[in-house]
Amino acid sequence: MTQKLRPRLDLIAVGRAAAAAAVAWTVARALTTAVDPYLAPVAAILCLQVTVAQSLGRSLERSAAVVAGLWLAVAFSHGMGISAWSVGLLTALGVALGQLLRLGSTGMAQVAVTALLVLAIHRRQYAWARGVDTLVGAAVAVAVTAAFSPPRQVHQAQILSRQTAAALAVRLQALAHALCRGLPRPLVRRQLIRARALERRLRVAEAGLQQAQAELRWNWMAPRQRRHLRQLELWVPLLGRAVAQARGVARSLDRIAAAEASHPGPLSEGVAQALQALASAWQTWADGRRGGALVLCCRRAEQAVQTAWSIWRAHPAPSQEWVAILVDLEKMVEDVSVGAHGRLT
Repeated sequence: MTQKLRPRLDLIAVGRAAAAAAVAWTVARALTTAVDPYLAPVAAILCLQVTVAQSLGRSLERSAAVVAGLWLAVAFSHGMGISAWSVGLLTALGVALGQLLRLGSTGMAQVAVTALLVLAIHRRQYAWARGVDTLVGAAVAVAVTAAFSPPRQVHQAQILSRQTAAALAVRLQALAHALCRGLPRPLVRRQLIRARALERRLRVAEAGLQQAQAELRWNWMAPRQRRHLRQLELWVPLLGRAVAQARGVARSLDRIAAAEASHPGPLSEGVAQALQALASAWQTWADGRRGGALVLCCRRAEQAVQTAWSIWRAHPAPSQEWVAILVDLEKMVEDVSVGAHGRLT
């Protein structure tokens, strides 16, 4: 039996709209002589969007359309009466002007509507009041959006990136486990498939970062969220490179498992320890633990990779795939160290 979906009441959106309308009315009353500046709250409500960047874009478009319509009406109305041909001609000129200004479909219509209203009312005071009210409403919409739109996408982007980092840590641990078991081919192949699947998680995390960037663009009222965003802008690209390097390690191990009947024990153990140390570092970041804990994990990973290199130099393995693995691990250590020492507090 299906349940009926109940409409959800977004109190934040309701409050933003009410605040924008009230503030726009108050400011317009103070700046103009109009007794009822109803166009100011109308403009504020129409320009109000989810993010500051969207509200700013809509406000600029609407303001440009109104100013263009006012200019067109004033230039066109000298000695012109209202008739079918004058209305049609003014509308055509308004839409054409909107196209030349590269306004959207709403902006093009706004140019023509503003010009027609000014022509019909035949009052320069109305033209002035409409222009001021629109500018006031547009400015209030941007300010209210910044003040009453708490950023939500930054927290969501943090969750997505940490989930990806945790999944990467699991894959690195699984590759270390496969090495400790002697690289059985079915197990290694399964881990290669799962390492490749990390790419989908990474794409989701990158999309979350883009949404957070769009939400905070031109928003000067969220300094804490901006600091978190800068951290994500540092770590998500590092996470992307780590996913690619983990995939490269899995691919090299799959080739080694397919080509060799036996594997060098000391080198396998050294690489496994390096993978475990890197898994610990990424899990530390995924858990939100930074500072000294993350730096310590990075140092341990760096020492483990250096130890693995020392083992390879003392007992070179016949397959060059081991060299490729060590190079990937070394790059991963460098990247996570950059994040640990370049963190923003």
